[in-house]
Amino acid sequence: MESDLERDRATIVALNTALTNTNTALTTATTALANAWGPVPPSGERPPKQQSIPTPHEYDGSQDQLPPFISQLRTKFLRDAHKFVDVQHRLTYAIGFLKGKAYEQILLLIDCNMCTCSGNGTQEQAVQDLLSLVDLYLIYLI
Repeated sequence: MESDLERDRATIVALNTALTNTNTALTTATTALANAWGPVPPSGERPPKQQSIPTPHEYDGSQDQLPPFISQLRTKFLRDAHKFVDVQHRLTYAIGFLKGKAYEQILLLIDCNMCTCSGNGTQEQAVQDLLSLVDLYLIYLI
């Protein structure tokens, strides 16, 4: 009976030691994460919002303004990806910043697409076709 009691005491001591070591490792890991990611807000508080990327400048079709426009769009889409649910959303967002010659060229694509698709399918299909054309157009500009 005493040997069982000694064995149980040894098991309890071993478990306490393992628990202490685990607690120390957990504290060390938590500290490392806090140092890497910044302080964790108290329970129930929201972390601070990330700064939203500014909207791109309008693009009028001039070649010298194309690289900055594309760069601004890419930055916006990368950093605010959670705001753009799909490719169509990104394309319509980009089209909204076109003006002048650039917008007129997109309008030509829209008009041509609606003429060719008006009798061949649904309105949804026409929009899909149009977005594909616009996507190709923007890739061509890049």
